[in-house]
Amino acid sequence: MKSIVTCKEMKELDRFTMEERGVPSCVLMERAALAVFSEITRRCKKTDPVLVVCGTGNNGGDGIAIGRLLHLAGYPVSVFAAGKPEKMTEETRRQYQIAEQYHVPFCDTFAPARAAVLVDALFGVGLSREIGGLFREIIESMNCSDAFRVAVDIPSGIDGDTGLVLGCAFRADLTVTFAYIKRGLCLYPGREYAGQIVTADIGIYGRWPGIDPCRVFDGSGAGHASDADHAYDAERAYDSERAYDPDHLSDAGSRVHFLVEEDLRLLPRRQMNGHKGTFGKVLVAAGSENMCGAAFFSAAAALRCGAGMVQILTDAVNRAPLSVLLPEALISTEKTEEACKSLFGWCDALIIGPGLGKSETALLMIRSLLSLASDAGCPVVLDADGLNLLSENPSLCTFLGPHVVVTPHFGEMSRLTGKSIRDLKKDPAGEAASFALEHRCTCVLKDACTVIASPEGEVYLNMSGNDGMGTAGAGDVLSGILGGFLCVHRESGLSIPFLSAAGVFVHGLAGDAAAAKSGKASVTAGSILQEVPAVLQKIEQTQKKN
Repeated sequence: MKSIVTCKEMKELDRFTMEERGVPSCVLMERAALAVFSEITRRCKKTDPVLVVCGTGNNGGDGIAIGRLLHLAGYPVSVFAAGKPEKMTEETRRQYQIAEQYHVPFCDTFAPARAAVLVDALFGVGLSREIGGLFREIIESMNCSDAFRVAVDIPSGIDGDTGLVLGCAFRADLTVTFAYIKRGLCLYPGREYAGQIVTADIGIYGRWPGIDPCRVFDGSGAGHASDADHAYDAERAYDSERAYDPDHLSDAGSRVHFLVEEDLRLLPRRQMNGHKGTFGKVLVAAGSENMCGAAFFSAAAALRCGAGMVQILTDAVNRAPLSVLLPEALISTEKTEEACKSLFGWCDALIIGPGLGKSETALLMIRSLLSLASDAGCPVVLDADGLNLLSENPSLCTFLGPHVVVTPHFGEMSRLTGKSIRDLKKDPAGEAASFALEHRCTCVLKDACTVIASPEGEVYLNMSGNDGMGTAGAGDVLSGILGGFLCVHRESGLSIPFLSAAGVFVHGLAGDAAAAKSGKASVTAGSILQEVPAVLQKIEQTQKKN
């Protein structure tokens, strides 16, 4: 599991490393330059002309150092220093003086068309204003070039916290970011502008003294040994000197991470002597007239994720097609309160909402099921029309709690919160975290970068998936994966937020596999569903090796 930091957190990490641990800033800058130099030399020929475009801040100092290293390695490099020399920071001025001693070529004329490699070192994570004037012209000219484009730490013009474009932004093929990935590199459009992202260790670490630096969050709140990023027990460390750690609570009240495939090993192995009761039963309240597909995709995904049994509560008109499409599922059509009580007594997890409609019958059914689940603490995935009914009937919010996972896209989130989609997209992580905290539930805010927020302040940004998944039914598949995970792993000790993040990650991996086979434009909900078994099989094979 990897940490994601805000700009303010990154600056504090820099400060702590230099002032509290005594690492000179010039050492960090040299290591940053070496990291970018290494990535460029791995990818580019020694005959490729390189143009490094530098600003006056420390990001520009990184760029000058990169130019020096390339020059000394024999690359045909030139450095263009944009901005007024008197505005250079102390470190950047020092790098400029060193470069002069090594006769690094500086150019007075900006000519990106001559370069095979362009290095953007204009602005770092500290940029907070829109780019205009000469700098805008420079960035737009670089974006028009056919050169291989490399961003130093973050593409210039991208807000390091939100991923929004500040007037204009450099479009990179590769971004080499330092120490920790920044939020703006995960959230769109920043993630698109970043290209491939490489996170380089340059010697900046967060520490809680007295705590094992190899303890990481394992999904339950406990720790285990790993060489991944670090999360620490603040209660144990509070009585000693406090060092800044991005895994601890930020100013926004959230710890932000993203999962990597290695984290999926935390999902428990299936019991060799298990049976359909062991692996649990999922009730899917979904589907209305002409909306049979949503119920199918959700129920099928739950089965593909290992649920022992799945029962679909739907309109009578859907019985025949669902029996053909998914003969493994049980079908129920009685939606009275007594029927809901009986079905609830049968299941271990609930999925409510895909294609359900907003009829009075649907409202009565959802109220009954949510009330029963609230009393019993039964895991619930609330999706699609379940969320629409929630937004139109706020009294249903009393049934939300730590057992509930809500899965809104931005339109549904807008209806739930009363905020515009535009305002929500300014800070999706903060909005999801606020909703989760207010309603004491897990919020899965679906987008190109899905946010998973827990009521305890844990936030995950999902880094799997692709634009091909913007297709009808993909969300229904996700609801089924989430319901399946909550059911199958209900006794694993893993938290609902972690299982939700794992489910979203698996959903994205399946979408990536589908895109690899047919191209992004041809991805369908069915092709995502078909790839889920292969993703889970890969997890199982990894578990067997460990």
